[in-house]
Amino acid sequence: MGRRRAVLAAVGTVVFTAFGAIAASADWTDSAHVGACEFGICGTVVNDLDISVDIALDWCEWESAPCESKGVRTLGAQTSSDAAAKVDVDGFRVPDGLRYQVVFTYAFSGETVWLDPGWHKISTDTVARIAAYRPGPVIGPAQ
Repeated sequence: MGRRRAVLAAVGTVVFTAFGAIAASADWTDSAHVGACEFGICGTVVNDLDISVDIALDWCEWESAPCESKGVRTLGAQTSSDAAAKVDVDGFRVPDGLRYQVVFTYAFSGETVWLDPGWHKISTDTVARIAAYRPGPVIGPAQ
């Protein structure tokens, strides 16, 4: 019984130490999500459209929009955010006057939806494939 307890104690120490190292490396007080992949998994946007799509590499929870510090990047037509290198995308924008059909693939499920204009946040374990577009509402001020 003594050897078994020693082995269990050693395993428990390793598990708690590993968890502590992971928790210590995360900044739990920061509510801005900076574009970083987690364990090699990245939020990804695949643009199947013939037009470009605006993407955000960070997200400010208090604004429900991309943080100004990183700005917005443009993803060209018929390309993917991870085409050149692994980068974590935190959101994408549907422009005024359009709706996007998006196929979301999550770690254990998926869904296809039509999204109205505005910014849409995605999680690190999400692939958002923008498959189609059609005319939609104009949300901003009339011009």
